[in-house]
Amino acid sequence: MDLFDYLHEKRKENRKFKPKNLSDALGISSTYLNLILNGMRKPSIELGIKIEELTEGKVTYLDMTKHYLDNFKKEKKKIELEKQIEEEKKKEQDSA
Repeated sequence: MDLFDYLHEKRKENRKFKPKNLSDALGISSTYLNLILNGMRKPSIELGIKIEELTEGKVTYLDMTKHYLDNFKKEKKKIELEKQIEEEKKKEQDSA
């Protein structure tokens, strides 16, 4: 299960539950947790183990790593596309 989905599920169960509860339990900042949730940071193995324990195995380190890698691939494609567009613009300018 994705960590974001887990938090959403916890909110359904208890409206008072917030991501801050999880970040406090993990000993990390809410900002860092948000980066993990958005696939911008891959948690350390130690943090991954803590998350697995706190979520009772519903969210695994593999789930978090996959989410991070998926995001990495999207960002890489975006950068490659931007680079390609810049190269095409440069060719147009050179030929003009």
